[in-house]
Amino acid sequence: MARPSVYTTCPECDGLNMFHRTTCYRCGHAFDGVKKASKQKAIQVTVARDDRRKTPRFNVWEKGEVRTQGTGVSYQVHVQNISVGGLLFDASRPYTPGEHVVLRIMLEGKAYAVEGYVRQSKKLVNSRMQFETGVEFSNPEPALVDHVAGWQQGQTLNSAA
Repeated sequence: MARPSVYTTCPECDGLNMFHRTTCYRCGHAFDGVKKASKQKAIQVTVARDDRRKTPRFNVWEKGEVRTQGTGVSYQVHVQNISVGGLLFDASRPYTPGEHVVLRIMLEGKAYAVEGYVRQSKKLVNSRMQFETGVEFSNPEPALVDHVAGWQQGQTLNSAA
């Protein structure tokens, strides 16, 4: 007889959650079927001691689009977290470290475009999106940098105006 799993799979984002959670750690979906709205969409991520990032990153669960240079083909992605220096997204295909990408993302209802280079891409287990990819920005839109920097100062898009 199979043992019951200690994990619950989120129907929204396929994130694996410990059995005791009432909301998804990744996207905030409530397991009672109602997505709880938070006052601030971005939540600062706590990272390991040996983290080399120069700026804090913030959890977001937003849809985006990636275009690779030269092909013109676009792919749908889900942005997991973002900082003023880069972001992490889930995708259905792998990306090659060093590959130049152009991203279009939504943050709190505002659209942004950003260019960057893939720094890492790894296979995910038990996820609808099969790969997790980290991108370092090379030419971020100034408004995007201001938006994320505002989170560092405790602002949301609506309070920054």
